[in-house]
Amino acid sequence: MAFLPCLWLLADLVTLRVGAASPNRWSSMPNRCTAGSNCVVPADEHWLLDWSPPELASLTIRGKLEWDSGIDDLQLTAGYVLVEGKGILEIGTESQPMSNLATINLTDAQASPHPTLGSRFLAGQDKAQIHMHGRPLGTWTLLARDVAKGESEIELKEDPRALSWRIGDVIGIATTNRGRTQPYKIVELGLAGSKTVKIDPPAAADYWGGWRPIHHASGRSSADFNKSFELAAEVVNLQRSVVITGPPNWDTADWKGLHTLMTGHGFMDARYIRVENCGQPPHQGRYCLHFHLMHRCPRCVLHGNAVVNSTQVGITVHGTHQARVSSNILWNTMSAGVYVEDGNEMNNTFEENILICMHQVPPINPLPCNKGDTGICPEARRGCTYDMFNQGGRLGGFFVIGMTNDFIRNRVVNMENCFWFKGTADPAGRGHAAGKVCPVHLPLGRIRGNVCHDNRRFGMYLDSQQPRMLPRDENGFVADIHDPTSSCFNEVTPTGQDAGVVPANVVEDELDWHNEFVGQYILTDVRYVRYVGINNMHCMYWKSSKKFADEGRYHVADSMCINVPSGGLFSWPAGQFLGPAGAFTFGLKNVTFVGNPGASGALSAGQHCMDGGAGGPCNVQYLLEDVDFSAVSKSTKLIQFGVNSKPEGKVLPVFLARDGSLGGFRSIVSSHLDGFLDQGCEKLGLDWDSGFGCNFPVRRLSVWTPAAVAGDVQLSGPGFTGVAPNYQFPSFGGNAGLLSYAMNYNGYGALAIPGRVYELTGEWRDGPMVDVDFSDGALPGYFGDADEEVTLKTSLGTCTLRSSKAHPPFTGRLGPVPGAPQSDCGTKLFNPTPAQPSGEAVVEGVNIALNRPTVASSTEGGNPNLSSNRAVDGSSETRWGSAFSDGEWLAIDLGVVYELFAVSIDWEAAYASTYSVQLRSNEAEPWHTAAEAVNGHEGQVQTIFPEHNARYVRIVCQTRATPWGCSIKELQVFPTYLGLFEPVDGGTDRACRGESSSDNSPAHYTVVQKDSLKLCKKACEETPNCVGVEYSSARCELWTRRDRIGASIALTGFTCLHFLRPSSECQALFEGVDGSEGRACRGNGPGDNSFTYYYVRNAESIDSCQAFCEGDANCVGMEYSASRCEVWIRPEGIQASIQLPGFSCRRIVRWGTGCSSLPGPAADPGHEPVTSTFIAAVSTPTAWIVCALVVSVALLAVLALCWWKKRAWPSDARTPTTPKSDVEKQHFLI
Repeated sequence: MAFLPCLWLLADLVTLRVGAASPNRWSSMPNRCTAGSNCVVPADEHWLLDWSPPELASLTIRGKLEWDSGIDDLQLTAGYVLVEGKGILEIGTESQPMSNLATINLTDAQASPHPTLGSRFLAGQDKAQIHMHGRPLGTWTLLARDVAKGESEIELKEDPRALSWRIGDVIGIATTNRGRTQPYKIVELGLAGSKTVKIDPPAAADYWGGWRPIHHASGRSSADFNKSFELAAEVVNLQRSVVITGPPNWDTADWKGLHTLMTGHGFMDARYIRVENCGQPPHQGRYCLHFHLMHRCPRCVLHGNAVVNSTQVGITVHGTHQARVSSNILWNTMSAGVYVEDGNEMNNTFEENILICMHQVPPINPLPCNKGDTGICPEARRGCTYDMFNQGGRLGGFFVIGMTNDFIRNRVVNMENCFWFKGTADPAGRGHAAGKVCPVHLPLGRIRGNVCHDNRRFGMYLDSQQPRMLPRDENGFVADIHDPTSSCFNEVTPTGQDAGVVPANVVEDELDWHNEFVGQYILTDVRYVRYVGINNMHCMYWKSSKKFADEGRYHVADSMCINVPSGGLFSWPAGQFLGPAGAFTFGLKNVTFVGNPGASGALSAGQHCMDGGAGGPCNVQYLLEDVDFSAVSKSTKLIQFGVNSKPEGKVLPVFLARDGSLGGFRSIVSSHLDGFLDQGCEKLGLDWDSGFGCNFPVRRLSVWTPAAVAGDVQLSGPGFTGVAPNYQFPSFGGNAGLLSYAMNYNGYGALAIPGRVYELTGEWRDGPMVDVDFSDGALPGYFGDADEEVTLKTSLGTCTLRSSKAHPPFTGRLGPVPGAPQSDCGTKLFNPTPAQPSGEAVVEGVNIALNRPTVASSTEGGNPNLSSNRAVDGSSETRWGSAFSDGEWLAIDLGVVYELFAVSIDWEAAYASTYSVQLRSNEAEPWHTAAEAVNGHEGQVQTIFPEHNARYVRIVCQTRATPWGCSIKELQVFPTYLGLFEPVDGGTDRACRGESSSDNSPAHYTVVQKDSLKLCKKACEETPNCVGVEYSSARCELWTRRDRIGASIALTGFTCLHFLRPSSECQALFEGVDGSEGRACRGNGPGDNSFTYYYVRNAESIDSCQAFCEGDANCVGMEYSASRCEVWIRPEGIQASIQLPGFSCRRIVRWGTGCSSLPGPAADPGHEPVTSTFIAAVSTPTAWIVCALVVSVALLAVLALCWWKKRAWPSDARTPTTPKSDVEKQHFLI
């Protein structure tokens, strides 16, 4: 095999002759490429473009084409230009840039579309190199002084001559008032040493320049606020000496322009060029400048370029690492300016890029406005709002799916959003990274010094990012993505530690002004440092967060929120700092608030608390240090409890400080908690939202439980006792300690005073597991106190809660994660065993154990009248009796899997004093203990436990209460629903579809309003023809499609479930894997396609293929393509797929009691299963010897063929390259 590398090395040496040879002047070979021809520069030739050749249908460069830098205004006109193999296109070099005008004009002239790249493109693939170096210049600066509408002279921050700007250059000026702007031409440079230029036409609008003083007399302090900030319009130069152009596309019917792309193992280095009239909507991948699957490419550079009038994305970095994108100007990109596409992109640098839309952003979002092949909606023409994905808007100056990259000193003006880090757009990655990353949880790179102004919605927009510690391979994929314990899927590690990124990511030196929002919905383990927000409608918008994994205290530090409007924008904002809620401490240090906070407080706690995707419970602790409210307008609120929240958000937050940030108080609680007045707290005025100021600590107390406890939960003790309950909004009894359950937030929120005793009452025995924690472990040391503690009593015990035990292992953003162990105090205060003895039936529903098959560990004396089936015959006059020993058991087979929540046991006099309820869904699975009871007694006992899917139920009599055995008169089992809800494609964050991912016909379902997924499921159970549900917020779709739910799409916040009703027959449905169509099945990952996973049948149709699968009890799914049917029998199932046109991959879901009697694979004359045929063929020594000989001969033949091809290939043949995978071939531009 060592012979092969030598052959490839020889091929490389042959191609080196291209660079060494003297170039052939194209002008001396006019007949090589005639007008309208498909011209080729052969692999062993070096051409010099020293004339403007006739218009070509296409130009393919396999050798080298060098542009003569000594000739001005050369043009190359072609339908497309493709550099492939080891070809080189060189227009200037870094040391000798192209100063003369060089133009590539891409037209539709006579060129047949390329099979993968389409038409009107400049592209490189394989090992190609594209070098384009125009005349260097400073690409942007700022206005040094204001410019009034109609003025012709402007002053720049820097000397235009030092920037290499010239008379005749076209420049653009960014809006500073969210209005329309336009390009201008420089007609005169000021005197030497001057920084002025004259423009034509005169200024079409007013523009800000220089440093803008902000003065505010708040009336609170004798010292006014006086500071200046550089709120100045960007001035960008759009002129370049190297131009890639084509017919104008912005105002055409289809908006299709040119596109450029670099892919493969070569590189593109493009500096100081202009790409104009570019973008080919609605085609994904047809962008203005595009690094496509370049992998690690430090030589990939886009620097100093101008992208002008794009109807698609301006610059895309896709599946590429270590590239540099810097000092580029993007003027009028109708979709995203810069798109970081799949999610695995790492260590790219985006620095000092300027993105400006010259059109006024529409006042109302026109999305979605992607009309597919029918054209682009007219609304997008007005404000750079083309939604290329037709998903409600991937619109941002920077639209980022690949998070681990550096974004430094970039500026975005007048776009829909400035930076949009939207991992939720593709939560499992996109394209080649699909199923290999989790963008919501990928760590961020450096985000520093960026400026966002005059954007319609968000400036900096981190959406729902929750970065975690994740192992990454060299291609940016998450190394443990197939491990269910990966931090992609779990917010705690297997040992219970917080999986958040350490140290926390930082957004630093951010300047945002004249935007509607700045911030995010959910943001964890990211802090803002030196952020300045000026005259935004919301200085900070934040709904949910948590304690830092790195134990840091402050979420925002050294920052300013200013609202002193000028120019009429946001003169009455909706609020200054709208902060998050949750059971944690939200810290602010050295933060200054200035001006009028508008409709809420300068600092409002608990935005949207318990409302949709926000935080909860609402007892968040706001820790303030060196927070300065002195410049906030008098007669307005400095703080506010709750904003746009559920009632609890107005009652439960608490503000804390050890300095003068809160006017000298250590704690301020809500005005609705009037019981704290009796504890020595002081009633405060409007400044402090009329709350109560306390000179002692008040801390959060959280009661965690996955479901509401039956009846009222009441907290009694200091602050809540001795005060009349106020049942009006928003207190609803909370002032007297009546706690309300935070639906979807796993618990009850409360407050408590350290060092005091409280009592908590509730029906603990009937509910799920309950736990509790108190305060924050970092606070006692910060306040100089010993460990804070409260004593908590319940009817079952007393325990001391300590702040040092707050946020124990297995705690996530919304409290204990599923399966978290109960704390010591939890086990003392709340009954960990939910069995509830009662003389009356408290469980309602259908008993599905009646007359089902049973088995027992023993039968008393072998008496058939005491056999196990007597416990499920519906009669209390019969019974099962066991042998006279502990540990005896009785088990039931329910026939199919149900979601179970309770059992009822009618014990005879020989009962078990302690027993357990055990469940499992199949015979191979270990038993799961759903409940352990220590209070059994004669008569009926109901045991309620957390819902669990199971087919088999077992009662284990651990300890007998009498000398006899265990004796059960009747055992009843109760399901949550009469049927099973099975997830479609994982269920969570999936929306249901019909035949395919695009089939969402309203005829398939009925919409009803339900307050929870559980109620939605119940409605489906009660609807006779319901086959599944889709649920989001309170919207419940009851699916009644005859052919059931056949596919799904990824959609955050949605849940899609099949409903499988009980049946005595074996029923089956097929669900698409990742959408089914155009997908090929795989095992545990895209590269896992072992032949042992399936056998092959001939099938005339996909229905025939499904029939083969249905008839084989071992079948887990099928793949079909052109009469080829793969029947998958992999025990672990089909866990992945790849995109492959013409293929269909589907899983089978079976249910019904008849499924256990299915046969194995049916005989198929002439077509033995691939696995068995192959294994049988090589099961003898002779067969192995023959196989080895065949393989050896084949290898020798390959070597001989390779040697012959090396001799026979002509010198201009394309150099062989590493073949692309099937996925890459089929998804070249996705």
